[in-house]
This record gives sequence, C-alpha cells and structure tokens, in this order.
Amino acid sequence: MKRLALVGSLAIALFACSGTPRPLIFGRLDEARAEPAVAAAAKDSPALFTKAEQLRKRAEEAYSAGDLVSADLLGEHAIATYHHAAASARLQAAKDRKTKETDRVTRAVERLEADEKARVVIDREADKIEGDIAVRREALAPAVSGPTDPAREAARWVAVRLNLVTADALCTGAELLAAKAKGLADAKKALAEVQAKADAGKGDAPIDASTRVRALCLHALTSARDVAVSGNGPSGDQLLADLSAMGGLSPMRDERGVVATLSMIPAGDAPFDGGSKLTKAGKDRLGALGQVAKTHPSFALLVIVHSASGAPNSAKDKERAAAAKQALIDAGADAGKIGVQVPGAQAPAYDPSDAKLKAKNERLEIIFVGGAK
Repeated sequence: MKRLALVGSLAIALFACSGTPRPLIFGRLDEARAEPAVAAAAKDSPALFTKAEQLRKRAEEAYSAGDLVSADLLGEHAIATYHHAAASARLQAAKDRKTKETDRVTRAVERLEADEKARVVIDREADKIEGDIAVRREALAPAVSGPTDPAREAARWVAVRLNLVTADALCTGAELLAAKAKGLADAKKALAEVQAKADAGKGDAPIDASTRVRALCLHALTSARDVAVSGNGPSGDQLLADLSAMGGLSPMRDERGVVATLSMIPAGDAPFDGGSKLTKAGKDRLGALGQVAKTHPSFALLVIVHSASGAPNSAKDKERAAAAKQALIDAGADAGKIGVQVPGAQAPAYDPSDAKLKAKNERLEIIFVGGAK
C-alpha cells in the first residue's frame, strides 16, 4: 500500500476538516481486533491480518481528513477482514490438526469442511462490502468541489489522473474476467467521458467525477468476480504465498488484485534495459510469473508499464508492455486473459517532485485479477 501513499495525502488535502467527533466505528474496530481469534490470526493468517491493519489505518486517515463516510466504510471493511483472517487461521489450524491427530481424522475433516464453508461465506461478504463501498461512495460523494488556490488545483489534477488510471485498471480487470459484468458498460462509458475532459485539461479538475468513475469501475470488477467464480474462486492467499516465495517482488493486494512489482532500481534487477528490451533479470522474473499464472489459470493478468516522466502511451512504454506480455505468454500464461495499460507518469508511487525518489516511479506491475481476494 505504500504505493498509494501519495494519493492518500492528496485526498487528505482535499477533504480535510477539524473538530469532527470520533466515529463509533473505531470502538468496534478495537473490539474486533481484541478478539482472541483475531489476535491469533496475526501469526496464523498474516496476509489477511495485515490487510485489515492497512484498512484500519486508511480509516484513521480518512477520519483525520474529515471524511467520515469513508472512515465508516473502511472501518466496516476492516472489521470484516479481521474476521476473515480469523476464519482463515481456523482453517489452517484445522489442517494442522488433521495432520497431527491421525486418530481423530474424521472429526478433523468435519471441522475442516465447516471452516472452508465459513471461509467461502466470508469471501462473499467481503466482496459484497467492496461493492457496497463503491455504490455508497458514488451515492454519498461530497458536494462538488468549489474554486481553490492554484497549488491545490494542481494537486487535484494529480489526483484526477491517478483516479482515472486506477479506474481504467479496474474496468479492464472486470472486462478480462467477465465482459458482460453488471455495470461494466456504464462504468466504461463514464470513464471515457471523464477521461476526455481530463485530456482536454480545461476548466476545474474533475475530481468528484473521477472519484465516482473509479467507484463505478470497482463495482463492475466486484460484479465480474462474482460472475467469473460464482463465489468459489481460487485462493488469493495461495497466490500471494506463491509470489512471496519467489523473493524480491514484495507482492501485495490492492483494489485491483494481487500486485507484483518489478522496479527499474537497482539497475541490476531492472526488467528492461534503457530502451524497451527485456534484460536477463526481466526475462527470468516474467518467466516465473508466467508459470505462476499457468498454475492459477482462473486469474487474469494486467500488465502496467509506468514511467518516471512522460505522457501515457509512449512508443517505448508500449513496446515494453508488449515485450512483457509476450514473455508471460511464452511461460504459459493465457494470452486471452492478459490486458495492458500504459499510463506514463500519471500514477506515481513516490513523490515525483523529490529528485531522489522520482526515478523509482519507473516500474512494471503485473496484477493478478481473480475472484478471490
């Protein structure tokens, strides 16, 4: 989530206010986190527990920024994810009991099946919560932003471009999973309209419209996940474990899916040379990722090439994206389930105004988009 730190700070600048009472959701968050099963999940289901902690932090940030609606929604999502982590930990414990207690194998299998059913139910609830967040954000979006000073308006434009890049990734992921997913056509139409306005660069930054279209695309992706797997999709935890075992990728989850990042720094590990050709390190990494994709065929792939500076869809970045896609296909990934995005420098992970950090924004993201998060 560090890569979303910039847009978080921008959102705080846009919607900050003071003197708001602390919402009751934070008391419920403390109670959920203090539950013994949830506390145990910190060790036994660290990926889900970390996701819950990140959601909790985002809820705190939203509250600090005066955005009580987002604070409440993120808090509810964090609570559901804490309970998801507890269920996942119980499932692992059941597996361990089955191995160690051979004389009680029948009862252990029964517990395992019960926990698996609980996990499926919680997965569905988590996906529904994400969909509800999208709908409610759209319905309860803040009032249209008024005139502001030049510095803040510039920050709004940065946020607009990031919102649109994210929305494009979400809608593309939805289309890869289920081309006729509920709400996808409307989301793509709204995205095209706001993108056209942003490309024109005239008038006030369409910050509210870009936020709504991002929510629409997230809702479409949630619907696509339901269509693709009918609630019984592959385990995102296993995929995350497989990617983590590769080393050097720092895989993580965000609203788009499970993300593996190949950085251009240090140069020895960079996926590309100074141009658009893959390095040996890049070929090896993408080959391994293609094998993972082959092992998890229910996941679609999204290839995103970011630059440290420059406009979207540059010739070099397009060539890089094509090379990365082909390497994944050569390693076994399904060519029909790979999408490409070339946003240029419009989705920085680090502050582009910092000369020491700007170069880190040049990177390649491989996102696994599936039905289980």
